[in-house]
Amino acid sequence: EESPLLVGFSIKRTAGNAVIRNRLRRRTRAAMAEVFHQESSKYSGALCLAVVSPTADAIAWEDLKGQVAECFAKSGLLNE
Repeated sequence: EESPLLVGFSIKRTAGNAVIRNRLRRRTRAAMAEVFHQESSKYSGALCLAVVSPTADAIAWEDLKGQVAECFAKSGLLNE
């Protein structure tokens, strides 16, 4: 049985109040879910830490997904 990908998020308080930080976390989590849903992945049991930049809130959705896919491809968790 495959273990799920476990992701922790690190967002500095300087990014904004809790509402803004939660929005950053939700956007990044949704981008990760979409990238892994569309691509063949080999992430069984992987543990990841996503350090989210405060400027991620200003990034267009498609650009955010592209950056997430690029990071995971570099780590070897995505087959491209």
